[in-house]
Amino acid sequence: MTRPLPLFVALSLAAFAASSCRDEITSPQPSIPEQPASGPDFALAPNSWTARPPIPTGRQNLDAAVVNNSAGQPVLYVIGGLNPLDEPVSRIEAYNYSTNRWITKAARGSSVATNGVGIIGGKLYISGGTADHGEGPQSIAALVAYDPVRDAFSSKASLPHTSSNGVSGVISGRLYVVTGLCDDCGSRITRNLYRYNPGTNAWKALTSCPNAHLSGAGGVINGKFYVAGGGSARLDVYNPATNSWKALAPMPRAVSGAAGAVIKNKLYIIGGNGRTVYAYDPVTNKWTTKAPLLTGRYWLAAASLITPSGNPKILAVGGYSTGDEGAFTANELYTP
Repeated sequence: MTRPLPLFVALSLAAFAASSCRDEITSPQPSIPEQPASGPDFALAPNSWTARPPIPTGRQNLDAAVVNNSAGQPVLYVIGGLNPLDEPVSRIEAYNYSTNRWITKAARGSSVATNGVGIIGGKLYISGGTADHGEGPQSIAALVAYDPVRDAFSSKASLPHTSSNGVSGVISGRLYVVTGLCDDCGSRITRNLYRYNPGTNAWKALTSCPNAHLSGAGGVINGKFYVAGGGSARLDVYNPATNSWKALAPMPRAVSGAAGAVIKNKLYIIGGNGRTVYAYDPVTNKWTTKAPLLTGRYWLAAASLITPSGNPKILAVGGYSTGDEGAFTANELYTP
């Protein structure tokens, strides 16, 4: 099977359609016992990964984020990506941590190699990606928001420039995006920083990142935006109070195509280099190596959650690994 690089994949982020808002349970479901709302949180060993029911539709280069439902249960939404046949996936699937089950949503949306996803007001904001309009795959500037309650997408103001394989974070209800590959810029690999305000539906250019983080990963800790990796071991942090960047301790090893998540005020960089998981502590400015993934992969997605019992976790889903089809459907839970 031929595996295209994420920079040269073809599908549109702009074509979304929603019909009924009724959830449909996928079948068959994996034979894993259901997890009650209280959850066996304390039965899981610290610094460990455990397998959860696999994604019904396996994919790589996907987007994923957690939003709690009306019952306070964490729900992971998986959007876009490419299946094992390198075909775009339009099915939106949601994993409920408390019931330990997947459902398929009615809305459809395709995206790949985006700048990641940010949660604002319970909605998933996804910018950029790639599309093929007849002249080969190109980066795009589209911004869409997915509302899990309405199970529907809406289009928002586009980025000032196209971008794919960038990094996103949310600070004080604003979406921050460090751009990646740009096909309408003077330089194809970029490091621009833009901020989106959903209240005004407008973008603003801020101080550019000192280093490129193409296919990097990141997260927000105490109001600062941390961006790491992307073909290097560099770590940069953005302070919105001063509109400035600062270089921090590099990772132990360069990664690309990793996923980022934040729990307990630490930044976790997951995958992108086999099964490796690194955690950064901004207090000590040091990295530590954590328990490895059960399935090594890159071009995966990760999201943090707080269980109904009040315990932080990370879900790492999807991805690609040479010769391992299980990477596409992997769904692993990390307990710190």
